Amino acid sequence: MDKNVQYILEVAKCGGITKAANNLYITPSALSKFVQAREEELNVQLFHRIGKRFVLTAAGEYYVGRCKEIETIQKEITIQMERFSSMSHGMIRIGVQPSFSDLVLKDIIATVYKGNIIKNLIMDCQSYTKYRPNETTGGIFVSWRRKEELPTGA
Repeated sequence: MDKNVQYILEVAKCGGITKAANNLYITPSALSKFVQAREEELNVQLFHRIGKRFVLTAAGEYYVGRCKEIETIQKEITIQMERFSSMSHGMIRIGVQPSFSDLVLKDIIATVYKGNIIKNLIMDCQSYTKYRPNETTGGIFVSWRRKEELPTGA
């Protein structure tokens, strides 16, 4: 997570520098300097200093609210990227008889693309006999491959 977000959120949550610094595994003086630098950068005071307590100003309340939104988005991005990285790679091959191809394939293809399940793919339709030359029944195979997996010039 971005330390601009993480550090300010932790100070706001803890209500002070010392405990927040301990939670962040940095020194209190480093965190205090960071908060001051961030406030100077934004040209607004985020915290009222009341003794050792740090209490959010109105600007600080707004800033922390938006930081929480950023934190949520960053977590969602991380989860989604983990899902993408765990997806199986390679080719999806679906075989159907010709009589079912119009009915089945259009629904499958629509679901795949509409659901953003597989976005950056190329679709190939091949005769069933290409894959099973000794079979007497006909059919169609639909294969998807990632564009980056195609040979150069494809």
